Amino acid sequence: MTRRWGRVTGALGATLLVGAGGMGCKGQGSGGQPSPAQSSASAQPEWTPPPRSAARQSHPAPLANDGRSSLDSRKVTAGKGPCGPRQLPGGHWVHLDCGVHTPFAGATPPSVEEQKLAMAKAGTLRLDDPIAGGKLPLEVDHRTNGTEGPVKDQGQVGSCTSFSMSSAMDNAIRRMNKTETTSSLHIWSHYGIPSMHSAASGVLNKAIADWPTWPYDERVACELDMSPTRGDCGPYQPPVVQGAGHRDPAIEAKMSAAGKAGQWKVTRIDAIPLNPEAIATALATGADVWFSMEIGKSWMNPNGDTIADWTPATIDGGHAVLFAGYRHKNGQRQFLVHNSWGPEWADGGYAYVSEAMVREFTKNAYKVVVAHSTWTPPTGGPDALTDDDCGGDEVVDSVNGRCEKICPGGGRPANGRCK
Repeated sequence: MTRRWGRVTGALGATLLVGAGGMGCKGQGSGGQPSPAQSSASAQPEWTPPPRSAARQSHPAPLANDGRSSLDSRKVTAGKGPCGPRQLPGGHWVHLDCGVHTPFAGATPPSVEEQKLAMAKAGTLRLDDPIAGGKLPLEVDHRTNGTEGPVKDQGQVGSCTSFSMSSAMDNAIRRMNKTETTSSLHIWSHYGIPSMHSAASGVLNKAIADWPTWPYDERVACELDMSPTRGDCGPYQPPVVQGAGHRDPAIEAKMSAAGKAGQWKVTRIDAIPLNPEAIATALATGADVWFSMEIGKSWMNPNGDTIADWTPATIDGGHAVLFAGYRHKNGQRQFLVHNSWGPEWADGGYAYVSEAMVREFTKNAYKVVVAHSTWTPPTGGPDALTDDDCGGDEVVDSVNGRCEKICPGGGRPANGRCK
């Protein structure tokens, strides 16, 4: 379900769904009540998006990295080859990883998503901001409609996959008119290996706590870093042992408490076709796109809100981040990156990258579907589900308001049935 305020930002590139207890896609017929015509799957009555919720917050404040000051920056050195520690112009240390691109073997294949993306471009999806006339909007920015979560800071730990996954969940939650921000440290604690596959398989169907329950501390994240590369994070004062977190009673207690407090979980991950048009269509429906990319040295020092193009010869390592929109500038499409390097990077933690770079260097792109353990959205009003909240092969049922399989030919089911 997407929040009702702001511009086009639906879900398909990284859709997040609230599925437990019958959460479907938001939105029903006009006013949220099924009409007699909706009793048949072939009936497609005119649908008007409900009023938007006032709960959303545009441009939320960034979140702190509690362990940032414990990094002994005098002893950190950037590797001569690709990946490892990197220092930003302001002196802040971040981390790149070479093994991040391992794809998630359990993802729904991109062919599943293609039909729904086609429906989006045809204007037949029920969205907070419908796509009309078969043309994508010229600009999409999830920051402006209150569906983007806060910028976070991974520090000098290779936990970019957990941060980008956490922020993808935040986007989905806000599209459901809820305000929780998920704990990237709790996500990281489930796997500790910097790869897309490890992140997805480690977090799938696990209840994730919110940020206040377990705020991020990069010193703790280093203890949970299970990378085979020793010295991959830190050093810190006081010192920690990389990968020893699961033998630390205090961290184990935190993990247990976070698991009990968790309310949101990832229930499904759908692969998106690796082409800019598919990614843009997904973004136009409302959801962020969780992706990994081979990034260039120009990422270390963007020009304002823009990352300069790079070449294979200037690749600096791998990175997992989010797409949160796109724009057109000088006749070219650029994609908005929501990074995890703190608010000092680029434009408050965001920057645009050219479509050419997206086409050449993107390795994975996913839609992330989430569910709440107890809350079920209503079938009408601003909190009802819309099609962007559903999985890649689902839309909102015209009668029961839940996410159901798309009918053959792109039809909408009625009470789970197709005509």
